Amino acid sequence: MPSIRTARTSKAKKSGAGKNTRSLARKIEGIDRKMQAALEKGDFEAAKLLAEEQERLLDHLMLFKGPA
Repeated sequence: MPSIRTARTSKAKKSGAGKNTRSLARKIEGIDRKMQAALEKGDFEAAKLLAEEQERLLDHLMLFKGPA
C-alpha cells in the first residue's frame, strides 16, 4: 500500500524539474555572491561577465518554470 507521501508526488518532482530549478537557483545565488565580491574589489570586468552568466541562467530558470 503506497504511503500518502508517494501518492502526493507532484509532476515537477517526478520529472525532476523541481531539482533543476533548485540547482539553477543555487548557481544564480553563487554568482550573485561572486559578483558582489568582484564589485567590492573594483573588478568591474569580472562583475560584468558574472552578470551576463547570471542573466543566461535566469533565462533558463524562467523556461523551466514556465508561465506563471
